[in-house]
Amino acid sequence: MAVSKKVDRRAVGRNRIKRVVRESFRRWRAAQVRAAEGSFDIIVMPRAAAATSNNHQLFTSLEHHWSALDQRVAQRFSGDS
Repeated sequence: MAVSKKVDRRAVGRNRIKRVVRESFRRWRAAQVRAAEGSFDIIVMPRAAAATSNNHQLFTSLEHHWSALDQRVAQRFSGDS
């Protein structure tokens, strides 16, 4: 995982964003009931606003994105396009 210096110039800030993304992904993946629907890669591209957001705001935003991803994955693997 990589977070660009354009997002936050300080390594501490970039590492915080990566920690939050990893933890949020772990929680989302643990809550999945469909364990083996298929495999796919996920690319998370934080924006500069992530550097000024607190952890709670990042978790909330990521939860929204995980649920949207969940719907797209369910649609993709159910055969609908």
